[in-house]
Amino acid sequence: MGTLQGQRGLLRGHQPRSQRARQAQGDAGHVLEGRWGFYLLKGKPTFCYNLAGVARYTIAGAEALAPGAHTIVYNFKYDGGLGKGGEATIQVDGKEVAKGRIERTLAFRLSLDETLDCGEDTGTPVNEDYRAPFKFTGELNKAVIKLGKR
Repeated sequence: MGTLQGQRGLLRGHQPRSQRARQAQGDAGHVLEGRWGFYLLKGKPTFCYNLAGVARYTIAGAEALAPGAHTIVYNFKYDGGLGKGGEATIQVDGKEVAKGRIERTLAFRLSLDETLDCGEDTGTPVNEDYRAPFKFTGELNKAVIKLGKR
């Protein structure tokens, strides 16, 4: 059920939020994943949406996070309509660090064999940036998905 909720969330607009403490420079790994990935790559907050292999849209912070506790938020504002896109932003501790556009989303649900994972990717990687399971190497205190209105 989590996978379908996660995918429907992207179509409505969603806001995965991570509250975590970093132990050292260069933390990496998935916070949340399910045909889209919200992760740290070389310490940089990154979001990638995989449009079933047809296209991939990546939004990433320019700099690695400093050591310490952070709240990381990805926000997607959906344009509305089947397969339409939207505006994406990543915030760290309330400050915008990246923004971009996801031009298209899947008009219908994804395969039932993909999972919604927290702290690692147990399914198919969303892109070639990493190899599964890409376990999160920091300390993840909390992960929240807040769905938007229909």
